[in-house]
Amino acid sequence: MPLSRNPLVSKIPQFLHSSEDPEVLIMGCSLPQMSVAFYDADRFNSVDSSDIQMMRQYTKALYLEELLKKKIKKNLHVFNLTSSGAMASDEASILKKLLEFDKHPRVIVFGIGPRTFFDNTYPRKTAVTEILEKQRTLKDLYRADLSWEERREILLGYLSNFYRERSDYRNFLVKYICNKANREPSIYLVQQKFAAQEALGSERDQPAITTTTGIATTTFGLLKNQEGKGHQNPRAFNADLALYNMRYNPPDFERFDFELSGLKTLLETCRKAKIKILVVDMPRTNANEALLDKQILMRYRNDIPRLVKSFEEASYLNLNDGRTCNIEDFIDSVHCNSSGGKKVQDRLAEHISGKNWM
Repeated sequence: MPLSRNPLVSKIPQFLHSSEDPEVLIMGCSLPQMSVAFYDADRFNSVDSSDIQMMRQYTKALYLEELLKKKIKKNLHVFNLTSSGAMASDEASILKKLLEFDKHPRVIVFGIGPRTFFDNTYPRKTAVTEILEKQRTLKDLYRADLSWEERREILLGYLSNFYRERSDYRNFLVKYICNKANREPSIYLVQQKFAAQEALGSERDQPAITTTTGIATTTFGLLKNQEGKGHQNPRAFNADLALYNMRYNPPDFERFDFELSGLKTLLETCRKAKIKILVVDMPRTNANEALLDKQILMRYRNDIPRLVKSFEEASYLNLNDGRTCNIEDFIDSVHCNSSGGKKVQDRLAEHISGKNWM
């Protein structure tokens, strides 16, 4: 499918070209995305939680809106602009593009995890970066650094979606042929399948791997909580950990520095635009945390909060504290299910209302 309609990033161009201008904007990768979507699915039946593509395209945050209304005594519009796989540098680019399109939230909630700052399986030019490069306005025609071809593309882009998405149709043909030939369209997905098979010990009972993202869609589980209860599917949980082991190791310190710089750019943009931002370290299981190299984990725990706290407009909230969620609140080693999503949003609303930002 064309990139602008890919469920991983499709909500970005839709939001840019819409009339939406919410007071609160949720940003980040699939960690805050699933926390919001799963509980909204249970409480309001607003999205089909069995359809992973619909979950990724979900733009509402009804429960968080409800909580903020009760605590702040105001009607606030909360928009869920999370994108699966988004890195910190992606979010900095998204915010700059939002301001170009005259979107100006009062508060941003930015949910992060370790792979927001380093991921061996992601290229520097992510899907988010690609989609943002295609989002132009007529104001760009006056930019002196644009070539004639780029100016022509802007003009024709308003008339012909096909012209702007020609590379996406080429990608579609490649993936279509690969699907017919029963082959994976990228080395990344091949690696993930091998990792899952190795973790399970055989191809039998292998969890389903989606050909669009490579993420296992089954439910996972391994560790036991304080009451001695374990998650329901430890074999699939091991496969999920194998995939994250590929993402985390060997640790990419250069990528970490690059993404930390992206976070700084995001914070600086918020300061200039007078936008409050809450950076939230999302809950994860101990098993996932144990995969991280000690040195890069220390930098993640220390450098990010220190950077955030150096900005007066920003606040840092650690939900990976071992108290917010337990093993039963996860669908895999990092993503919250409905119960976990409720706990996360309860903490978010409490923190935001306590800051008197609205």
